[in-house]
Amino acid sequence: MKERLLTLLFLGMCILAHSQNEANIWIVGEDFGFDFNFGRFQFFDRPEFKEEAFQTTASICDPVTGELLFFFYENRVWNRSFSLMPNGDDIMSGSGFGQQALIVPHPNNRNRFYLFTVVSTTRIDGSISENNGLYYSLIDMRLKGGLGDVVSGTKNTLLISNPIEALTGTLHANGRDFWIITREYDSNRFVVFRLSNEGVLSPSFQPFGLVYPPFPIGISSGMLQFSPNRAYLAFRFDLSGQPFESDGSPRELSPLELYDFDASSGIISNRRVLGNFFGNASIAFSPNNKKLYYADLHANPGLFTEYLNQYDLTASSTQGIINSRETLLWTYSPIFDDSNTEASIRYHKMQLAPDGRLYNGWSGVMRDDETDSLQKRVIFYLDNPNATLDETDPSFRFLSSPNNVEPQAGTIELDFPNFMQYYFNGLEPRPEGPTANECANMDVTLYPNPTKGPLYIETEIQNCLYPAAVSIYSMAGQELLKEKLIREGPFPTIDLSSYADGVYFLKLETFQKMQLKRIIKKSNTQQP
Repeated sequence: MKERLLTLLFLGMCILAHSQNEANIWIVGEDFGFDFNFGRFQFFDRPEFKEEAFQTTASICDPVTGELLFFFYENRVWNRSFSLMPNGDDIMSGSGFGQQALIVPHPNNRNRFYLFTVVSTTRIDGSISENNGLYYSLIDMRLKGGLGDVVSGTKNTLLISNPIEALTGTLHANGRDFWIITREYDSNRFVVFRLSNEGVLSPSFQPFGLVYPPFPIGISSGMLQFSPNRAYLAFRFDLSGQPFESDGSPRELSPLELYDFDASSGIISNRRVLGNFFGNASIAFSPNNKKLYYADLHANPGLFTEYLNQYDLTASSTQGIINSRETLLWTYSPIFDDSNTEASIRYHKMQLAPDGRLYNGWSGVMRDDETDSLQKRVIFYLDNPNATLDETDPSFRFLSSPNNVEPQAGTIELDFPNFMQYYFNGLEPRPEGPTANECANMDVTLYPNPTKGPLYIETEIQNCLYPAAVSIYSMAGQELLKEKLIREGPFPTIDLSSYADGVYFLKLETFQKMQLKRIIKKSNTQQP
């Protein structure tokens, strides 16, 4: 019978009760991704996956371990090995930047997930695409040997036929069910679905504000975003496309709308317009739910400049929220090839992350002046989105990769996955922690060894121990235990008291490091 280490098992149960790691891995860019499993931001290559994740993706991770389960990109579902699921092609979905897909766990089956997708396009002749709609497909992770597949008969199940490409969801107040929300075109109605153990229930239609028409040509796009605590819903729709008519006159502006939301009933209420802006921009809330961010395209003929606006939601009135608006022109210069002239950073799909920061879905590149070759990508973020705008600390980090391709300077290369925002409720920015090189060079100490039972693991850089996979093997190579730990803090004591006397091997797998240590279990060993 397989032995278990009670200390590790107890810790694993605690992790299960409090974990929320569904958004820990992002598939982005042309050949890379982000991993937040290490208590700090990490950048990884994915050369085996040659698709360019230029457009909006959706991904989901194990809520306990943070390991990637599967992701969706451009009409296809990919497993954690970056291989196409056998039944995962030909998923109805829109394209471009936006919110075309959302992955939601089944309320009562941890092995199943709903993939919601939305299509809203018009043809060149102005007619509406016959594929328009909000759909779902059911993914079962028990299929195909645990790599998952789309359940037969559920692919592209149509829910409504006239959505805009704006799609979000959040957790129900009961802590089990979910709310899924989109908006209709040629209508002023939000469409609210409840996802329960019985499936996707009949929607409620809740009218507010303007009637938004489909674009004459292109995508009927917008953005819906819940606050992490589910109390607010923000919405904008791109009415303008381009901000100027052919004669140079401004086109109609797009309102930024803020609503209250009741997570127990699914009722939207209290429409407030915080301003009218040119469209095609992003919305995000701070993790503490006190700030609302909106990227605003300021335009004059021939000149486009994007500003980041922050609203204080703790103001006592709508006018107070409007008056609280602060504006930031975020500039940066090293991404350009031949000039140090600063230019404003653009904003595409701003997204909160598990490290408590707000990332900007626009990347630049830093190039070598002599060889004109790509050195590093650049990713931008607010280090403290909970703070007032002048204290958010707009920052950047370089992304080095052996698989770097050659995007043009200033290329829009990233568009972040669409996540339910309640994953990020109450987060504060994590310390950056040790670097990958520091962790790769660490060594661990086991003591006492020999041992009667308790075994302690230490290293000079304790945070390098997480995440970890701890395995115990017999001399014959039989795996007696394997546990995964993903949270920082004191490393748990390993208890070998139930093991027979003899020699065992402990394998410790951590970030960029695998170590194998010999352990002697000896009952008559004198312990201090």
